[in-house]
Amino acid sequence: MRKKSIEKTFPDRAADVGYNAAYLYEKIDSSAGVNACWTYHGAQHRQGYGMIGGYRLATGKKIMQTVHRLLWKIQNNSDPGKQDIIHTCGNMTCCNPAHLMLGNAKMIADIRTARGHTYSGMPYGWKAAGPRNQTYRHGLNNILDVYHNRIDYFEFARRLNMPPARAKKICADITRGRIYTWLETYKETQ
Repeated sequence: MRKKSIEKTFPDRAADVGYNAAYLYEKIDSSAGVNACWTYHGAQHRQGYGMIGGYRLATGKKIMQTVHRLLWKIQNNSDPGKQDIIHTCGNMTCCNPAHLMLGNAKMIADIRTARGHTYSGMPYGWKAAGPRNQTYRHGLNNILDVYHNRIDYFEFARRLNMPPARAKKICADITRGRIYTWLETYKETQ
């Protein structure tokens, strides 16, 4: 038995990729209506995006691609390049082309904020309340000594066995709050 060629497996084309339209639309539930979210019931990426197989037209190599990006390519017949395709509805499995738009990371953040979603962790300007329970590369005591001006960069370099020029840059970053931003609110307990 001979294997199917890649063109027979993925007969349809959109922008720079080949895909199987019959398989794609079989996995999309659009029964909720034109304005509702159309849910994809196929394979999913661990972040929640629908995934489907295909191939790059330029190289002929098989790829896995996100369904929402593929649908945007089908609708617009162009490759969005490095730009993001945003789900305006916030549903990562949604495949309704009316809910997809071209954008960037700032637009995604603005849409999430407008929807009332908050972020957890350090991205987008959030500051940690104190040091996490972890081992720091330069040592917590050394970091605190530099921050509170108890040692200069020569002593820091001596303690960590590094060139003074490198230590000077690290110490400047620590004292200016470029790294270890939690130092502003950290209270030493001694």
